[in-house]
Amino acid sequence: MRAGLIGTAASTTLSVLLVGGPGPLPSYGLTGAGIAMLTSSVISACVNQVAIRRSTLLIGRSLCPGRPNVKQVWTLGTVGIPLAGTVLVKFAVLGVLTFAAARIGTDSAEA
Repeated sequence: MRAGLIGTAASTTLSVLLVGGPGPLPSYGLTGAGIAMLTSSVISACVNQVAIRRSTLLIGRSLCPGRPNVKQVWTLGTVGIPLAGTVLVKFAVLGVLTFAAARIGTDSAEA
């Protein structure tokens, strides 16, 4: 949770500073947005790594657990694959609705 909050704060701050360029700072536009997102992701990854290394639950255990258990992977797949399909269908439907709304236009939508 801490990594997400710190990453979001970094992304927000850097986006404002690099994209818009307030005050005397230059505006970098799309390049600034990319730099802000990359920096935010690196910060989140680093905070996550520090948290994992300091976790008391993992003391004495390897972070490389070895070969996966096929039965557990199969169980995860039986849940994850239908869930992924549901999400893909949802995005497809929302994309079609967005396209339809864009074709109708604002004047027709008001009526």
